[in-house]
Amino acid sequence: MRIVLLVCTFALFGASGSMQVRSADVWEAADRAVLRLAPSAFPTLPPIIKHDLERRGCTVPQPDPAAIGPTPDRDRLHNVIRGHFQRGGQTDWAVVCSRNRVSTILVFWGGRATNVSELAERPDAGFLQGWVADTIVFSRAIEVASEAHIREHFRRDEAKPPVLEHAGIEDIFLGKVSTVWYWRTGQWMHLTGAD
Repeated sequence: MRIVLLVCTFALFGASGSMQVRSADVWEAADRAVLRLAPSAFPTLPPIIKHDLERRGCTVPQPDPAAIGPTPDRDRLHNVIRGHFQRGGQTDWAVVCSRNRVSTILVFWGGRATNVSELAERPDAGFLQGWVADTIVFSRAIEVASEAHIREHFRRDEAKPPVLEHAGIEDIFLGKVSTVWYWRTGQWMHLTGAD
C-alpha cells in the first residue's frame, strides 16, 4: 500500500516535487497551441490591410469553438471585424494581431494602412480558461458593438453614457466579461460591456 502511494505521489508531483511546475507547463502548452491564422486566411480583408499585417508579423488568434458554444458563429473566422468606429459613413477595420503570443487590437481607420490605432495589448495567455474535460481554451474575440448594444450594457452607476455617434469595438473574454472601446474626441474610451 505504501509503495503504491509513493508511486502515485511521484507520478503526480514528478521528480521536482512540484505540482505547480507541471500545471504551468500545461498552460504554457495551451498558449502555444492557440490557433493563430495568417492574414491571408481572411478573404474579406482588404489586400492593403493583409499586407500591413504580414509586414508587422501579425497572426490572428482564434477562440476555441468550445468557448463560443453552439451558435451559428461557431465555425466562422473571428477577430477581424469592420464597422464605423470613428464616424458614420467611414468603414474601419479592427483586427486582433498576435505577435510573440501577445495580442493588440489594430484599428485601420478608413481601411488605410497608413492610419492605424493600437489598443488593448494583452498576453494571449490571459485569455486562456479551463474548460470541460480538463481542456484549456483560448477565449478572446472582438465584435462590433452597436450604439444600442452599448446603451443596453452601460452601467447605471457610471456618470452618464457618452453621446453615441457610431459603433464601438467589444473586446470579449468569452463566457466571462467584455469591454467596449469607443473612439471619442481623439482617444479611446473604456466603456462597460456585458458581464
